[in-house]
Parts: sequence; C-alpha cells; structure tokens
Amino acid sequence: MLCLSWWVAQQWQPKGTADFGNASLGIVHSDWDAIFREMRRILCPPRESEGCRLCAVGWVLIGAKCYWISDGMNPWNKSREDCRDRGSALLVPWDQDELEFLNESLQKPTRHFWIGLSVPVAGMGWTWVNGSDLDQDRFRLDFGNQPGTCGTLKGNAISPQTCDRRLQWICHKESVRI
Repeated sequence: MLCLSWWVAQQWQPKGTADFGNASLGIVHSDWDAIFREMRRILCPPRESEGCRLCAVGWVLIGAKCYWISDGMNPWNKSREDCRDRGSALLVPWDQDELEFLNESLQKPTRHFWIGLSVPVAGMGWTWVNGSDLDQDRFRLDFGNQPGTCGTLKGNAISPQTCDRRLQWICHKESVRI
C-alpha cells in the first residue's frame, strides 16, 4: 500500500522533482484526499465512487475480508504462527453461511484446511484463536472436547483432527478500503 501511495504521489509531483525521502515528497495533509481519489480512479471499478476494498498480492478478496490459502502443510501451531507473521489469523468464520460461501468461492471441497479452532487444554471446550468460545447456535457440531484437537474446514463443514497433523491452512484479515 505504501508503494502504491508513493507511486500515486509521484504522479502528482512536477517532473524532475521526485525524490524518495519523506520530506522531499512535498505532500501535505490536504493532498491525501486527492491522492486517494486518484488511487480509487486507477484501482476501483468505475461504479465504485465510494472506493473499493483491496488485499495484498496473493490474497483473495471475498466480501470485506482477505483470505490466504497455504501451499505448504504444517501442524496447527505452526499454521497459526504463519498467519500471525502475515498480520492475520487462522480463519474464524462468522457462521455456517460464511463457511458455505467460502467453500463455493475457494472451490477446494476435498481438502482439509486448518482454521482457528482448538481445544487448548483439558476441561476447556472448543475455543477460537480470538479467545471466544465456539457458539453451538452458529455451528452445529457434534464432537468431543479432546485436548490436542483442532478444527479443520473440509467443504463447508468443520471437523476435528489431531493438532500435530500436517495440513494446509487458511488465514484471514480485513481488507483495506480505499
């Protein structure tokens, strides 16, 4: 995003005055509206006068969220760390409808993917990586609370797997509105 902002800013500079230093860009606060209007003009579909949403290269935009699907395979903990390193989290779907929408959009119904659901310790139930408990009203799941078990997405269903199994994973984060 910063590179894109820099590029747009360069388009507004008088020829021959572009420089890479922040002070020499000469952009004042009042110029940012014009810069973002130009970014929207270049990047957003014509009818999106209020802007559009963008994801980083390699991420898939679905609705207002960005999704990244791994090529490699890792146990659940390493998958969670990888998502954190990307400034995101393992997938925490809102409800069954989002799972079905993701399944249709990503078209990977035969593979298991780690999502952000686990049974962290004995005596605890299923917990999302954001700290919230699994809401049985949103997801109709019927499997035990065995520690060391983590959630996977296969098709539009969540199923349990041992957390040390090596699988692909899905990260998600909010898109950027410009």
